[in-house]
Amino acid sequence: LVVLLLRPVIADPVMAGYPQLANTILIWMLFAASFNLLLGYTGLLSFGHAMFFGIGAYAAAIGLTRFGLPWVVAAVAGLVLAAAVAYAVARLIVKKGEIYFAMLTLAFAQAVHYLANQDVLGLTGGTTGITGASPEWLVSNRGTKFVQVAGTQFEWYYLLGLVFVVAMLAIWQLVRSPFGRSLVAIRENDALARSMGMNVDRYKVWSFTFAGVFAAVAGVLIEVNNQGATLELLSLPVSGDVILMTILGGSVFFFGPPAGAFVWLFAED
Repeated sequence: LVVLLLRPVIADPVMAGYPQLANTILIWMLFAASFNLLLGYTGLLSFGHAMFFGIGAYAAAIGLTRFGLPWVVAAVAGLVLAAAVAYAVARLIVKKGEIYFAMLTLAFAQAVHYLANQDVLGLTGGTTGITGASPEWLVSNRGTKFVQVAGTQFEWYYLLGLVFVVAMLAIWQLVRSPFGRSLVAIRENDALARSMGMNVDRYKVWSFTFAGVFAAVAGVLIEVNNQGATLELLSLPVSGDVILMTILGGSVFFFGPPAGAFVWLFAED
């Protein structure tokens, strides 16, 4: 229902009057939902969630433009890289305590931003980022993007909507699973969860990893939507925005953060 109703509502002249805004809103809804795996379900505050958003976008763009990889391969590579980085970072910082955890996520995110800005090995494009990274199946006509596959053509919004639905259902199943309920137990009382024999640190590591992967999915989508990747995607304001969206919508509700993303972006535009 969200996918089907969002675009006509946004396109109405009484509202935003610009249907393409719905693409960006859907992507940020998914990004906010990924962040809520940490804040809303595990009780962990990250100031560097944009790191995975940017990794997904940059990896897909680099794969397309620098190595000539098919988009699907580049996208999967981005998700794998985000998962590896998230797992490694979580293993390093998850035992440091809440305040230190939050500040260390910021430190790692700024380090990734620095590397992208330095254009290491000529891959990231430095301050200009990567432009023109468009999949071969994506065409644009008067500002509207279309997908051309097997002789058929349809608007990019509907493929984006399909990925959004699949990803949101995956997050929904994750938080409703025994793993997800264990995260809630950790959020409610970390010490009691430990006393019951739960390996709290391991659950936190995997929560951070899953959140990073779903954020990278949003990053891959924003790369296609923007036909490139920029330093802004790795910036501190992006991490700050997703925190505010989550708080605005309500982190205790599954669809609270996506609702917050809608209100935030709609009001902004």
